[in-house]
Amino acid sequence: MTHNKLNSEFDKEEFSGEDFKLIYHLYHFVRPYKKHFIIALSIIFLSSLQAIIGARLLGAFIDLGLMQKSVQQSLWYGFLVLLFEAGSMACNYFGRKKLADATSQFILHLRSEMFLKLEKLPLSYYDQTPQGKIVTRLTSDLEGLEEFFNASLGNMLWALVTTILAMVAMIQAKVSLSLVLLISLTPCIILVAKTRFLLRDSNRRVSKSSSAINAKMSEFVSGLDVIRLFGLEKWSIREFSQTIQNYLTLQLRGNLIFAWNMPLVISFATFPLLGLVWFGGKGVLAGTITFGLFVSFIRYFEKFFNPLISVARDLHLVQQALTSFERVFSFLNLPEEKIEHSTNPIKAPKFKGEIEFKNVSMTYESLSSHLFHKDQYHLVLNDVSFQIKAGQKVGLVGKTGSGKSSTLALLSKLYPFQWGDIFIDQINIKDINRSFLRSQIATVSQETILFEGTLLQNLSTYASMQFDYTDFDYFLAAFETGLFQTLEGIEDFTLATASNWQQFLNKPIKDQGANLSIGEKQLVSITRANLARPSVLILDEATANIDHRCEERIFKALKKMGQDRTTIMIAHRLETLKDCDLIITFHEGRVASIGSYIDLMEKKSIQSASSFL
Repeated sequence: MTHNKLNSEFDKEEFSGEDFKLIYHLYHFVRPYKKHFIIALSIIFLSSLQAIIGARLLGAFIDLGLMQKSVQQSLWYGFLVLLFEAGSMACNYFGRKKLADATSQFILHLRSEMFLKLEKLPLSYYDQTPQGKIVTRLTSDLEGLEEFFNASLGNMLWALVTTILAMVAMIQAKVSLSLVLLISLTPCIILVAKTRFLLRDSNRRVSKSSSAINAKMSEFVSGLDVIRLFGLEKWSIREFSQTIQNYLTLQLRGNLIFAWNMPLVISFATFPLLGLVWFGGKGVLAGTITFGLFVSFIRYFEKFFNPLISVARDLHLVQQALTSFERVFSFLNLPEEKIEHSTNPIKAPKFKGEIEFKNVSMTYESLSSHLFHKDQYHLVLNDVSFQIKAGQKVGLVGKTGSGKSSTLALLSKLYPFQWGDIFIDQINIKDINRSFLRSQIATVSQETILFEGTLLQNLSTYASMQFDYTDFDYFLAAFETGLFQTLEGIEDFTLATASNWQQFLNKPIKDQGANLSIGEKQLVSITRANLARPSVLILDEATANIDHRCEERIFKALKKMGQDRTTIMIAHRLETLKDCDLIITFHEGRVASIGSYIDLMEKKSIQSASSFL
């Protein structure tokens, strides 16, 4: 199905928020694990505190031990310095380990939330969003978050706590010398604050370009057979190379920003050391401060300076992580498929299968607040009305784009409709639980999706949640639809002589059914529908890719399957619909005619319909 116009709300890829807003939204997901993060932060705080205490004890070691020529005091304070430094290292290790454990749980939770989000998004999102971009959200962007939490967050927390404690220790020891250091660091702090915006913008561009690479790769891999059939290898290489070149240009530009940013930060951060040596040295010579305190100040400065350099070094990683936050949260904030609360729940275990469309019109465009009349939109369906009795076999016919598939998509609530009503068993589908509704409708489309595994796994996935089937039940369903006979390549099999059915169910299926023909895959899809025991069976050109002999076998199976359920068939070959109780012809989104095959032949409606097939 091709949609010319879709809701533009999905185009807003970035999360419009500042750093603090992003962190606030991040806290919503971190909150279940905040106890673990608080413990990790506390242990890291102890690490920084012991490092600062060790620096202060180093001054006491010099003033009270070495300067006083006291061996006992020197040994005691030397032991304390080593003890606190060792304790700082141990706490740093255990704190980061605890942080890594909490991060793993948090990222797992976030991955689960994003995967659940995939199931809640409307189909219009997938219609307009490249598959590669979706994969990037669940892989590269989450990996960026994981790298930040595992590597950079520990450094950031340690740097923040150590810097604050070092500042407090310096002010407590000597206010005047502390002010010299802080004033000297002002240019460095301003540089770090200003360059973060350049790095954020650069990372945004690189991240978008990375998504474009994945999207292009996915597109070309899925279309590889078409590329080779038409000899478009050089064209695809040229297109993909251009995408890679764009990424390379943006990446090099970002590296250039980081390349000059880091040396500038280091240079500016060394200016306070010159002031410390100048004013501190003069104080030692004048006797206003002790030599031990001067050494402690140098250690304080190291504890203050090294974290700042660490922050500057990891600044691009932090900005990259914030960019990943934006993209992840923009994905999680996409509008979901509308949840409709049932006001008239179905009490029966199954539908009877009576269907009515009443003046249904729909468009794939977003409804404007100032445009209300349907004539102001491009309508895919326009005033469609018809009735299907329970148990009837109905055919839909019309040229491509006339609205047949869209009509049946509305029946399963895959897309919203804006005007009219649809009833099943005289109940408006807006009042029917979506999950229950879809469990009652089985669709066999032109495209069959198979997963890597065994044939039994591909069949049981769709029925095991609703029915208590045995392996033999799956085989029996495959035998009834002719799947067993087709895959085994023997026509005269009878149920009594089929002794190798267990081996048949364990037949390996490759990804997307690469080891099966199109017709064989379609038979698997029909068998799935048979196992679902639906009230309504929809066949969307289900036999279009199957040879005549296989088609005859399928029609026998479908005739048996359709005895107790409503069957709706979409077909382009009119002879396929001869056995239908009712045929509805579509033309440009409208119902052109309704009647039996014989009635329409007598009125020559089918001939006129054939002119636009």
